[in-house]
Amino acid sequence: MPQIPTDAQVKPGTGADLTALTDVSNRYARETPLTCDPATSTPEARRP
Repeated sequence: MPQIPTDAQVKPGTGADLTALTDVSNRYARETPLTCDPATSTPEARRP
């Protein structure tokens, strides 16, 4: 049986990831009750 990795690997986010991450967050805000932020946003509004 093959080994299944048990350690999660998460890379640091960059500005290039912001649009895709915002799209995912907005989908959950619009379509599911599973979100901490019920309002949608834009990448520009999320930029620090």
